[in-house]
Amino acid sequence: MEQLVPVLDAVTVVSVDSWSYDFGNTQLPVKLAEALHARPARYEYTRLGGDSPQLNVNKACLALENGEIRAALIGGVEATNSVARVGRDPNGPPANWPARASDVINVDAFKSLRGSIMPDYGLLVAMRAYAMIETAIRARSGRSPEQHALHMGQLFERFAKVAEANPLAWSRKPQTAQSLATPALKTNRMVSYPYTKNLVAMPTVDQSACVVLTTVGMAKRLGIHESKWIFPMGGASFVDVEDITERIQLDESPSVRQ
Repeated sequence: MEQLVPVLDAVTVVSVDSWSYDFGNTQLPVKLAEALHARPARYEYTRLGGDSPQLNVNKACLALENGEIRAALIGGVEATNSVARVGRDPNGPPANWPARASDVINVDAFKSLRGSIMPDYGLLVAMRAYAMIETAIRARSGRSPEQHALHMGQLFERFAKVAEANPLAWSRKPQTAQSLATPALKTNRMVSYPYTKNLVAMPTVDQSACVVLTTVGMAKRLGIHESKWIFPMGGASFVDVEDITERIQLDESPSVRQ
C-alpha cells in the first residue's frame, strides 16, 4: 500500500450511517487521505445506497481506463454494533471516541422522494420496501409462500457456506435452507414478511473494507507482484423508478431488462 500512496489520485468513502462526525461526514475522504499522507486530486463521499460501493468501483475503472487517474482508493466502514451497545450504556461513549454531531440524519438521502407517499407507509425502510417487491416476485413465479421461503433459503444457504469458511465473517454459524427460511422466535424471528432475520442483511456489525484500483502498467512500475493482482471482470449500473409506488409493476426491473 505504501508504494501506492504517492499515486493515489482519487479517494472515495462510502456513506457512513452509524456515526455522524462533528466535522461533517462529507469530509471523511479528506480525513482518510490525510491519515495516509496522500494528496489526491479527487475526493468523493457517496450518496446513501447499497449500490454505492460497486458504482464507485465502476467509475474508478472507467477513470483509470481513460487515463484520468493513476490509482484510486474506495473505502467504507460501519460501527453499528458498537454504537448500539454504547447507546444502551448510561455512561455514554468512551472518552476516546470522536465527537458526534447532533444531527445524524443524512438530509439529502431521500431528496428525490420528497412528496412521495412512501414515508407514510414506512417504505423508506429497505426491508419493508423489498418485502413488498419480494411478495410480488413470489406471486408472479407461481410459488406458494412455503415454496418461496425455501427458494430464498436455498440462495442464502450458499452465502452461509461462504461465511462459514471465512474467518473474517461476522457470523460463521452453519445454516441450511430450511433453518434460514423457518421462523423461530428466539433465533430467527420474522422481521418483515416474507423475510426472517436470517434472510436479511445484518446491519449491526463492526466492519470495514477498502479496495485499491490501478492499472497493470502502474502496478508493474511500482513493483507490485502479480500474485496480488485481481482483475474486475466488469461492472454495470441501472436506475429504476426510485419511488416504488410509481412503478408500473413491482416484480420486474425495466432497467435490468434493457
